[in-house]
Amino acid sequence: MVVSAPVQTSESYEILKERHLVAQLAQQLAEAQFAHADESRSRRLWDEVAALDIDPDRVLHLLYGGNDLDDEAALCAEDRSFTAQPRRRRQQGRRWLKGAWPLKGQPTHI
Repeated sequence: MVVSAPVQTSESYEILKERHLVAQLAQQLAEAQFAHADESRSRRLWDEVAALDIDPDRVLHLLYGGNDLDDEAALCAEDRSFTAQPRRRRQQGRRWLKGAWPLKGQPTHI
């Protein structure tokens, strides 16, 4: 990555580092899932997201948010706006998921 101008931000180094890591994981997942349909690599990358204790919604937001996945700076800016939203407000749009999946052990009728 080439930085053309110094970045002015009040974010700590750790937050910037995590933000770039999330963007890179989204880029790698896009390549694995969309370009190559590589299930094992996708699974390893999602396992890495879980191992790093990164909110999967952050990565999903970048993957399906309509951003240029090759532009890491744009992905970081989008992640910044996503993480600035209060958590409860981000989850309100997912109410439809409650009870959407059959419980384990219960037969699914078609």
